[in-house]
Amino acid sequence: MKIEGMDRLIPRLIKPLIGFVAFQVAVCVADLALPPDLTRAKAASAVALDHNGAWLRALPVEGGTWRIRADLDRTDPGFIKHLLKIEDERFWWHQGVDAVAIVRAFGSNRDGGARKHAAADLYRSKGDPIKAVTSGTVIRNTYFFYQGTYAIEVKHSGGFVVRYGELTGSSPTRQNQAVSVGQTVGYMGKTTCCTPMLHFELYSGKATGPLKGGGKYQRRSDLLNPTSYLKQWQANSFSKVE
Repeated sequence: MKIEGMDRLIPRLIKPLIGFVAFQVAVCVADLALPPDLTRAKAASAVALDHNGAWLRALPVEGGTWRIRADLDRTDPGFIKHLLKIEDERFWWHQGVDAVAIVRAFGSNRDGGARKHAAADLYRSKGDPIKAVTSGTVIRNTYFFYQGTYAIEVKHSGGFVVRYGELTGSSPTRQNQAVSVGQTVGYMGKTTCCTPMLHFELYSGKATGPLKGGGKYQRRSDLLNPTSYLKQWQANSFSKVE
């Protein structure tokens, strides 16, 4: 029995399928060609044991920090389960680069390539406190963002503007309030489609007006890729970025 329209549907599905397979192959090739630097992971603290095998002391590695080896067979399975859920829930299904996670990155395609992702999405748990990356002032307090979530805009030191998106409607801040680094500015919400994730947009502050705009990102002209800044913030130096 011939299904009506099937002869037109199959050709339309072939190109997206080929594109998806090609993308997966490219990711695997890139992962093999440019493996992550795991040198630091191999540097573990030397441990002194007594004659019964009990720990006496662990010695720090270079830099004065302790790096204690953890064997999976000696680690609580519940801890591993929760760690993977937070850090990389598809850990066992990819070769080192999670192709699904790539869509969270700044510049990834949206709406079939009609626009680009204007933020970096950072996985969190619903209700988690969202903290200011550095000091600043709330220039637009909690407002509706999309799919049942809200956003807040903070002008940080150096003139940077950050939109913290996909929050709950419960706000601990108020308009024009000064905030300090690490201060809670909102709580993680959840859209109707996806895992809870902080939608982090960064602007240089050189332009003015609403953050919505034109171009491939459909945002204001001073939009920045926040990835490198987030890495510096993670290293406690975000406020020093020039």
